[in-house]
Amino acid sequence: MHLIFSLGTNDSYTLTIITGGSGSTNTISGTLGGTPSSTLGSIALFNNNAGAGASRNVFFNSLSVANFTPITYSINTSSSPSGGGSTSGGGVVNCGSNVTVCAGTKRVLSVCELTEGSNVVSSSLCYGFTVSGDRDLVANFSQINYTITTSSSPPEGGTTDGDGSKICGSSVT
Repeated sequence: MHLIFSLGTNDSYTLTIITGGSGSTNTISGTLGGTPSSTLGSIALFNNNAGAGASRNVFFNSLSVANFTPITYSINTSSSPSGGGSTSGGGVVNCGSNVTVCAGTKRVLSVCELTEGSNVVSSSLCYGFTVSGDRDLVANFSQINYTITTSSSPPEGGTTDGDGSKICGSSVT
């Protein structure tokens, strides 16, 4: 069994109990008894569900303070081509955090997909995930093309030109 005792402000506490074999977690919160702001000398846990008697309880008479630094990871975002659009949501974040990375397009481009290495992770503008390691995400943009079809009415009235695939934002004459 793994016990994590965290002392908060105003004599509040959180006790997280992680069971050995199954890994199940139970969290208990409350306020310590005694005189507010007094020194914490010992902790006793009483297992009410295991029956009566001291053999079923746990006592801690020696306490050590451990300060842990959260594990952080880098979420890097970029655009391809580099001027194709913008990305947001990257940075240094704590392990286990929920992050959403988004791509913003220019008027003449569309987002094809968000990739990590050669893997497509999303075909949407935004991608949400729980952080468990460093990530390098790329928003891949492509040119928007339109098909232009022209005709004359009545058909005997003349000819037209300018048909075909045109890049968004380009001039058509």
